[in-house]
Amino acid sequence: MSLQTNPFFLLIVFIVGACVGSFLNVCIYRIPRDISIVSPRSFCPLCGEPIAWYYNLPIISWIGLGGKTQCCGTPFSWRYPFVELLTASLFTLLFFQFHWATALAYSILCALLIIGFFTDLDHLMIPDAVTVGGFFLGIIASTLLPELHDTLNRWNALKQAASGAFVGAGILGVVAWVGGRVLKKEAMGMGDVKLMACLGAFLGWQATLFCIMIGSLIGTVIGIGILIAQRKKWGSHVMLPFGPPLMIAAIFWILGGKKIWQTYWLTL
Repeated sequence: MSLQTNPFFLLIVFIVGACVGSFLNVCIYRIPRDISIVSPRSFCPLCGEPIAWYYNLPIISWIGLGGKTQCCGTPFSWRYPFVELLTASLFTLLFFQFHWATALAYSILCALLIIGFFTDLDHLMIPDAVTVGGFFLGIIASTLLPELHDTLNRWNALKQAASGAFVGAGILGVVAWVGGRVLKKEAMGMGDVKLMACLGAFLGWQATLFCIMIGSLIGTVIGIGILIAQRKKWGSHVMLPFGPPLMIAAIFWILGGKKIWQTYWLTL
């Protein structure tokens, strides 16, 4: 039995993923508020009371407490267990699908994307720790693991990572510049541009094209859904950050979109 299909190993990965998800919740809450992610220890966001470790167990504590805080009894968001479960599930899928080293690199990227996803939804910003930090981590990961770019040559992998970052950031940079000139206001935040540099460094230039195409499609579908749900007129302005659709597309690329993309171009 290989490590990838060992149930005990995958269970350990799931548990570790849930713990990482708990930490990601801390980052999602604290980074936009300029609070250290190290100190103070976990506290109730409603009354500020420190949370004991046994009330801070991933997923289990939320279920055990009935979705309410132990200190003040106030309901707290379903997002906490959702992020923990999402992280645990993604990590398990990655370690089941890929060699452990590749899975670890992809898990780091997915963790960054989860932080960026929710901070962009809540605050319309993607922290530089996610984008700029992710870019440098992508360059390092590509150099150490050239397999990320389907090669065994580190120099070729580094060139793929650099070209991916350049293409991804370049395309959205041009779109942001042209859109700003046409609309006479900011059409796209620089966070999205830096996000594409991060994705390109980890995944390569083909992935950036895929993410922009699929992300645009996802954003369009969500925008139409909002118009219908809110019963707005067609053509009404909908405030929708582009970062989350790009991140969903990136995760889709990792979990199978890359094979679909390559198969499509081979059949042309």
